[in-house]
Amino acid sequence: MRSAKAFLRDILSGLVISTTLPINDVCGVGSVLRNSSGLSLSTGALAAGASCTFSVDLMIPANALPGPYRNTTSSLASGHLTVAAPATDILTIAATSPSFTKSFTPATVETKQISVSPPPALISSCLGGTITAVAGSSVISMSGSSVGPTSTCSVSVNVQSAIGGVFVNTTSDLSSSAGTSAAASATLTVNDDIDNDTILDAVDNCPSIANTDQADLDNDGLGNACDNDSDNDQMPDDYEIANGLDPLNSFDQQGDPDGDGFTNLQEFRFGTDPNVADLDENNNGVPDSVDLRRMRIIVPYIVLPLLLEGDVISDDFND
Repeated sequence: MRSAKAFLRDILSGLVISTTLPINDVCGVGSVLRNSSGLSLSTGALAAGASCTFSVDLMIPANALPGPYRNTTSSLASGHLTVAAPATDILTIAATSPSFTKSFTPATVETKQISVSPPPALISSCLGGTITAVAGSSVISMSGSSVGPTSTCSVSVNVQSAIGGVFVNTTSDLSSSAGTSAAASATLTVNDDIDNDTILDAVDNCPSIANTDQADLDNDGLGNACDNDSDNDQMPDDYEIANGLDPLNSFDQQGDPDGDGFTNLQEFRFGTDPNVADLDENNNGVPDSVDLRRMRIIVPYIVLPLLLEGDVISDDFND
């Protein structure tokens, strides 16, 4: 019967066997491979000149440093006799450089949203180090930061662009104690024509609504398509359309289609119908309906004190 043992703890602290043990008959009938403070083989039995091979999976601890780790078994023994010298081998843990990615969120923005914006709103989940992101600059730098084994960290910062286009941004390589990671790239699309009318937002008199003709009847710098008073006559276009007026004719503000002496502009300000004649019996330049409306607001504040005063007089009289 043969037996031998490999003490894995002597290789690397935290190194564990991930294969389910024990396994029987790995080296002859009756042999057992166990995890007993290390990997052990017992009661192995082979015919003269025969050999056997077995393997197990190992789990490397997350904090293991890159480098070579030598392991040597015990001697192969039969009873109290040594029948073979210890076996040895080297486990090499290779350095794995961290993965490194870059992205823009969202990937498409409008102009004036690629330099660091003020304020940069710099956020980092990386440990320590120095991160620089100066408003108005085109460079973001990080040095001396760290991240734990199997962990991730991120750095985010607001950026903006005054011009449109498709911009591909590429970082430098990422250097770390675990090696060098290749540069990361991301693409940002800056839309400088939000309404897609072929007129750049910087010169579009109505950047949010398509208006290729750039019509601006009242020359107020605001295109007709997004100007609620296209003729600049102080009456909103929707009011003019609803009342049969022309939103592109500023002279109709002085019109009086119902012939009541109040212009369309006055009717708009009074909140009356420009197509229904209003009376002005007291000749105060205000439609009677408006006078009445104003009186309804004023009267309660006049009558209430009089009623209270009458009650007081009545009580005094009864006394």
